Amino acid sequence: MKKIVEDRGYFWWREQPVPDDCYAPDDCVTGVFSIDENGSAHLELDAYMPNNGSRTPAVLSGQQDARSIQGILKEGNRRVLLLDAVSNGGTFNTGGISYDRFSATNCLVGSAEFPRRKRSLQFNSLAVDLIGYEEWLRLGSIYISRTKSKIVAKHSKPKDHSYRLSDATLAVRHFISGPYLGKHRRHDLSLRESVTLKFRPKQSMSLEQVRSELHYLQDLFVLLTDTHHLLDWPTVSLSGSKEQYTLYFLRGAHSSEPPSWQDCPTNFVLLRATFGEIFATWRAKRERFGAGFYSYLGTRRGMALYAENRFANLVWGLEAFHRTKQSDAKTSATSAGQPTVAKAEQRTNIPLPEVKRKPRNGEPSLRQRLHAIFHDLPLDFRDNSVDNFSKECADRRNDIFHFGGERKQDGRMDFILELDRKSDALTYLYHLVILREIGVDDDTIRRWVRSSFRLRHALANVGLLRKDVLGPSASNIVDA
Repeated sequence: MKKIVEDRGYFWWREQPVPDDCYAPDDCVTGVFSIDENGSAHLELDAYMPNNGSRTPAVLSGQQDARSIQGILKEGNRRVLLLDAVSNGGTFNTGGISYDRFSATNCLVGSAEFPRRKRSLQFNSLAVDLIGYEEWLRLGSIYISRTKSKIVAKHSKPKDHSYRLSDATLAVRHFISGPYLGKHRRHDLSLRESVTLKFRPKQSMSLEQVRSELHYLQDLFVLLTDTHHLLDWPTVSLSGSKEQYTLYFLRGAHSSEPPSWQDCPTNFVLLRATFGEIFATWRAKRERFGAGFYSYLGTRRGMALYAENRFANLVWGLEAFHRTKQSDAKTSATSAGQPTVAKAEQRTNIPLPEVKRKPRNGEPSLRQRLHAIFHDLPLDFRDNSVDNFSKECADRRNDIFHFGGERKQDGRMDFILELDRKSDALTYLYHLVILREIGVDDDTIRRWVRSSFRLRHALANVGLLRKDVLGPSASNIVDA
């Protein structure tokens, strides 16, 4: 696996005292430190670390409790701290070299020395450079003019934005990298505009809370850009200190290409006034809706899923979303008598399709749940198409649940192709539902529908939209 950091250095247990005016204790051990592109940290020492005051190698102790290992690297005197190092092999040889190996899933790297106090670390801020999201941000404040005899580049720093949340502050800050201040001559020139998103809570965060906030940010950008492009490694600051360190942690290495402006459902210019509110709503509702949100996001990690799994996850997630939505509205109470379809209709405030079977325990059927969710979207659906599509999805879910696939067990390929078409449409519909739930306005949603051919094609392919929304040359594609 590709290494993003690899260097030699001195290493020691974090609890070991470091003498004043020294950068490492006397019994530190040399070794090679590396970080894989997935964020996992590895340490291979040239000897073995003292284990609880003894000279027994960690590989022989059998102890697997995570401990912190501190170090200083040869290149640039960078400081590293493996926060949860565990033994990962090594060699004990009475007639040769013995050494330890360690791995960690969380690691800090920075230029400043870590605090010498040994209590657990707390963090007061995290910042992420939005590398790859320049087109979603609509950056473009570098103005260039060129004539036959000269080139002039001008940059005016855009306004920063700060959003006050109930428990934190979220800031969007603009930067420009280029030559140092002053007038000078050189043979080349490079300018780069960038944006950093900084989150500062009112109370200090633990490492687990930092990871959770980063996870919220990553998932939010999946929704806002329709792309699973990994955020850059975050920079964190420790409580009681102004020093900053880069946090590396184990995560999936898969990352989509950076989002392009024409494929994004939203952009920062459209959301600038409400971005803080959307972020706060997303943080609150992601916890409350649970599977109603992350069942969709689980299909957007870049991992291949079987057609049945993908379809079932989407339908189950939408059902969970509707249950939570109904619970929030306090409309799931049933009467003492036999529940009816009319009572289910009152609970959703949306006309529900007639069904032969009455809802059990006063709850709407899956078909009715899907119909209620999709009917509320600001789209120009074909007449009766939402009801037909909802019924077909409910039927296919039941086939998978009760029969493991197609009910008749013939024509499996046609069944898989049908599931793929329905899953493509469900993916877009589910995405639109969550965007609305976290506060993205209907005008922005309609703008995305108008600009995205793939979205319109997916909906038209299952009969939800008219074929003419694809253009005069697209009818044969829909019919295929």
